[in-house]
Order: sequence, then C-alpha cells, then structure tokens
Amino acid sequence: MSQSQIRRITDRQEILSILQKIPNVTESEECILIGSRAALKFLPHIRDTEKSSSLDHDWICSSIVLLEILRDTDSSDDINTIEMIIPMGNEESSDLYVNYTRQSGEKYDLVIPQSTTSYAAYLLNHIDTWTYSETPWDHVRKYTLRYASKKLLLILKKYMLYYPNQWQKTANDYQQLLFSIGCNNNSIADDEKEFCDLFIQYNEKLHGPRASNTDSYFLIKYARNEFLQLKYDEQVACIYQSAKALSFGEDILLGLEDICTKSPPWLADFVIEHWMDIHNEKFKNNIHRQPTAIIQCELNNHRLIEQLPELAMQKILYYITNPVDFESMKLVCKRWYVILHQSLFWHDLYTSRFGCLTENTIDWKLLYMTKVICPKTKDKTSVNRLIDANVALRKTTANDVVRLWEELTHRSQSVPADQLADIDYILSHSWYYDLNQTSDEYSAKLILVGFDRSRPQMNISIDLRVGEFGSSRFTDHMEQLTVNFPRNQRSLSFMGPALFGFSLGEWSYSAAHETLLKQTNSEICPRFFEGLVNCLFILMVHPIRRTRFISYLKSREAHCMANQCQWD
Repeated sequence: MSQSQIRRITDRQEILSILQKIPNVTESEECILIGSRAALKFLPHIRDTEKSSSLDHDWICSSIVLLEILRDTDSSDDINTIEMIIPMGNEESSDLYVNYTRQSGEKYDLVIPQSTTSYAAYLLNHIDTWTYSETPWDHVRKYTLRYASKKLLLILKKYMLYYPNQWQKTANDYQQLLFSIGCNNNSIADDEKEFCDLFIQYNEKLHGPRASNTDSYFLIKYARNEFLQLKYDEQVACIYQSAKALSFGEDILLGLEDICTKSPPWLADFVIEHWMDIHNEKFKNNIHRQPTAIIQCELNNHRLIEQLPELAMQKILYYITNPVDFESMKLVCKRWYVILHQSLFWHDLYTSRFGCLTENTIDWKLLYMTKVICPKTKDKTSVNRLIDANVALRKTTANDVVRLWEELTHRSQSVPADQLADIDYILSHSWYYDLNQTSDEYSAKLILVGFDRSRPQMNISIDLRVGEFGSSRFTDHMEQLTVNFPRNQRSLSFMGPALFGFSLGEWSYSAAHETLLKQTNSEICPRFFEGLVNCLFILMVHPIRRTRFISYLKSREAHCMANQCQWD
C-alpha cells in the first residue's frame, strides 16, 4: 500500500478515540496469532536468518480487545511507540492496522476488522474452526491468544501467491507448509470457500485485481481449452518447462512467480494447486518427452553482443575472476554460452594469464578456476591434486547424497525436488582451494556456492580428526567431522557415533540423543533436511580420506549397539 493511499496516526489518544467509534463486528474476546510466529509451532526453522524471539507478533483481534489492552495500566506503560494505519477511500469497510513496540523491543502488528464482510471478522466469529488454544499471555491479560491452524496458515500463504509483494518469501513458506501438512491436503473444502472468498476480496483491495481471465498466456503455447485437454503429466511438465525457461539454473521460482502473478487466474490456479508436483523430480527427468513451451521475449542489446569481435569478448571474460560470475555470463547470449563451453577458450585464457604448460591437461577450465581461486599455489603436485578433487566433486550428484543418507538410515528417503536441485547446484559450483593432511587430521577448504541464499559464496573448512577417544576405562577409535563457516556464524560437528544418536560413556556407548540423520529442518540451513546436510558434508571431506570415513560411518551404528549390549 503506497503512502498516498493510507493515513498514519501516532497519537495514542486519537487512536483510542477511533477505536471507540468502530462498530462491534464480532463477539469474540480473543486474539488470533498468524504469520511466521504462528508457523513456528509447525515449522521451527521457517526463517533462515531470524531467531524466533525476534519475529513480529501478527495478531487479529477486535477493537474492543485492543482498547482493553491499550487502556490496561501495565500494558500501556510498556508500549514504546504506536501507529495506526487507515486505508483511504474505503474507510468504513477496510480493516485497520495498529503497530506498536514494547519496551523490550518486541513488535506487534494487529489487524482490526471494521465490517462483517472482513476476512478478519469471519475468523474471529469462527475462531474454533480456524485456530487452537494456547496458554493466555500476561500481556493479553484475560484474553486468550489462539494460534492459527496449519490449514489457516496454508490458505493465507496460498492466496498471497497471486501478488508480487514478498513473493519469494511467501512461496518458500507455502512450500514448507505443504510439505508439513502433506501434498494431498492442499484442496479447499466447501465449508472453507466462504473464508477464501473474503480473503481474496481483501487482497484485491490491498494489492489490486488479479490478471484478467483470458484464454491464453504468452509463456504457454496452449490456449485454455488445449491445456485442459492435455494429460495431467503433460500439463505439469509444460508448466515446469515454462517456469524453468524464465529462471536460472534449476531454481524455477522466478518463472513460477511470473506465472502466478501475471498469468490468467485459471493458469495461476493450476500452478498453486499442484505446486509440489511441478517441483517433483520425475517431471525433470522426463522433460524431453513432454510438450515444449514457447517464450516470446526481446533482448535489446543482442545486436551489440553479436557484433563484438571474439577477441574483444574474450578480453571481457579475461577480467572475470569470480567462478560464480562465469555461470552468470553463460546466460548473456548464445555466443558467450558457446565460448564458455570451449576447451580452447579456457586454454587460451589460462596461457594468457598464467603462461604455458609443457604437458597436456585433462580440463583447462578446472585448471584455470583452480589457479584463480588459489593463486598462491605454485606447487604443480598441489595444483593437480586440487584439480582431481574438483573433478570428482563435480561428478558427485544429489542422488549420491541421498543414496548415502539411505544407506546410513537403512530406509528410503523422500526429498523434495527443489532440495535435490539445490544440492546438485552446490556440488557443481563449489570448489576446493586447499587440501592438507597430517597423520590424524584431514583438512579441506572450499568455496561453498549456493548453500546460503543470503551469502551465495562462502569460504568454509571441513576438518576430519581421526584417533582414539574415551576414558581410561573405555577407549575406542573415533572420527570427528567439523564444518566451520565464516566469522564463526555457525558450525557443524559430530563424532561418528553421534550421527546415530550414541555418545561415548565411561564404560560403553549409550543412546543419549536423537539421530542426526532426521528428516527435519537443519539448524545451520533450515531449507534443507538435517540428514541431507550432514550427508552432503560427509561427501565433501578430504578426498584422500572420504572413502574410509564413509566406510567407518556405515559400521558405527552396529558397532555402538553391540558395544552397548555388551554392558547392559
């Protein structure tokens, strides 16, 4: 909502006066918690960068309840700043918004319904259907704070996907909720449609109407009737191809955003209703057998790029020193894409920057990248070792990571397609730049690409310590993996037994905690499963020790159980 469309009031007495005049549209004397703080009950790691204690409190409550809170002596004294936001042009039917901060720094964003046709009033009047109870908060005094149900949170996210406001965050939240609830629970029941219609009307007042419901959309070559006559797998594949064509790499969110926010509602509805199937890996694997999409677009500078001499283009690329940038440069035009896939180009680039080599090399691109990343490495053996390690890393795939996870857990693991695509991207873009070893420690330093969306590129170290650990009464061979991220922001560390929930005691092993191979959100990167993250880094340890480390891990669970039983 733009500045010209709203009126802001920061005077507390004026806010109280306005609240007193609002008609009572609900009998409820309770508050509903929605938003990310409510979602934390189901998705503990829904936010990558924010701690749960710093998330805003998003409430829905009546004007009577808010008046009582603001008039309460203790609550009133605890409020640091307050603001009311009034939508202009339709004041009588639009919801009001009150934002205030407490002395502790906590922020509260409240929605106050003014009309019985408000989605907020509907929720308060049907509160038992859409929420569940929690212990009342002191701040709310006698009023119960109720939490939004999974279904309510899913619908709130679902119907926000038609609008570009915070679309990427909304899409990620929607996908996490879908996975938590189950893909088959996405449909809307008849008794839920009334609320959905009210929420759609609210969004159209706030964000404007959706696109017109035309029969065609430029991104899809099929008209509505043709699309609806396709087999379901063909429909999903068509959407996936179209979204991928507008995106980068394997992340199709950019393309899906375009379809959801700009396409006719019948097409956007299909995407949102069948979200998980569109992300499913099987459609990627069979994509060449499915209908192709047609994209109409114009590249305004294509003539300039086409007219550049090849030598000039190579000179431009010569000054690119970040390996990640080369991946982006491939998308500039077809000529650059071709150039960046030619071995001769990388040979010329290497020799012009670092001089000639007397012998042939298997991969000039890897050699060049290795020298750019670690220019101080002069030893030929060390360079070749890094090249071999990076070649092997690029041959590793997300399927290898999942296979290791399954071998360690002895069961099949279901992994969303977007996580698999992200893992493939990480493995194909990350680089070793230093490998060291002693008799009891193996250290690998990498440039990790694509793991953290807030920091696309990070320098990390993966250290493996090998030796005898324990007490004078009980000692055993142990191997410990430690992953250190930059600036000590976070770290991952475990000994072999801990991976399976065991700890080394005074006399034997004991089952002391949960396994570290769970299918729950990882603490160091919540968009991935914990077991997937741990197996990813296991496959990234020093190449010379990796096979033995994996073999050691595969034997740990049985070893710990046998050792534990011996002393029971």
